[in-house]
Amino acid sequence: MNEPRLQDAERLTALLRIVAVPVLLVGEVYIPHPEPTEGRFVVVLAVFALYAVATLVIARWDIAPATRWQRLAIADIAFAGALTYSSGGGFSQLRFAFLFPVVVVAFRGHPLATAAVAAGSTVVYVLQAAPHPSRSSNGALSFVLVQAAYLAWLGLALVLLSLLLARRDAALRLLSAQRQRLVAEALTAEERERRQLAQELHDGAIQNLLAARHDLDLTAKAVPDGPEARAHSAITATVAELRGAVADLHPYLLEQAGLAAAIGQAARAASARAGFALQLDVADGEPGPNDRAVLRCTSELLANIVRHASATHVSVALERGTDVDRVRVRDDGVGFDPVSAISTVRAGHIGLASLRERAEALGGALTLESAPGAGTIATVTIPQRDH
Repeated sequence: MNEPRLQDAERLTALLRIVAVPVLLVGEVYIPHPEPTEGRFVVVLAVFALYAVATLVIARWDIAPATRWQRLAIADIAFAGALTYSSGGGFSQLRFAFLFPVVVVAFRGHPLATAAVAAGSTVVYVLQAAPHPSRSSNGALSFVLVQAAYLAWLGLALVLLSLLLARRDAALRLLSAQRQRLVAEALTAEERERRQLAQELHDGAIQNLLAARHDLDLTAKAVPDGPEARAHSAITATVAELRGAVADLHPYLLEQAGLAAAIGQAARAASARAGFALQLDVADGEPGPNDRAVLRCTSELLANIVRHASATHVSVALERGTDVDRVRVRDDGVGFDPVSAISTVRAGHIGLASLRERAEALGGALTLESAPGAGTIATVTIPQRDH
């Protein structure tokens, strides 16, 4: 399941616990129930309030392990039992609180865990009602059993909901994996075409131009201001441009010297074109499956800076980990409103949109931090994948 979605769900769940505190208090004050035990209820409710605040802090700062939901489910059931017992036992309106932990687990897409929590909630409801003084009331046992049956029935419904969510998440993961494979295959085909085109330009057009320039060497030197000299200079400039295009089409340096060297070359070339000061923080590492994608994304970010940013200082940082590759490009240029990137697509400026689509198709993300006049921080994160 998507981790950001889980974190958001945990924060909302923690907020619901806090909202439950005044609701429970109002129910205790205004709903009549047998065998009132207000003193115990207030103590339990106060402890529950502290627990609710603690879970919100944990969810906000993410300072607990990913398995904390299991312990929280047990705690929620225990608090539901304590609150219900101190508020009237089997007859308490708080018995509906036993559904809360079941709902929380159900939305995680864990059918077996949902079934276990639903069974636990139902059992705890019966166990707290059994020793309660209200059990001596006429029809109390029948009432408790009927309520337990309702809890079990709703628990079963939530188990089925959890099963549907689990199947949906599995289908989404499969589609995502298939999309990433297709994108990887498309990128591989693109690189193959780029390499072929670069090879043809290098072995064909560039060699022909070099031969023509060689034929003009003697004449250009003999008549420095003549048409042959001008043609010689034009051919030299064209060869330089074609070599730059060949380097852009297929990064031979990436194959020969690695990602850090290739990014360094691209950044220095952009610095030379735009005239900004450059700071590089790119460490060498073992070749990885994301190297070409990371280089393409970095080159696109640098090209955007050259075209639009009017920056005087740019920094490029590369982080390579076992789980993700991350490149961060920071500039002190004119900045922009990231929201306006949507409208620029309609105007024909598709650079950032294309870059975001490429990163997301590989399972990664592009994040932009910018504002008019405040520069830009662009971060591309791509998870590791198999070769």
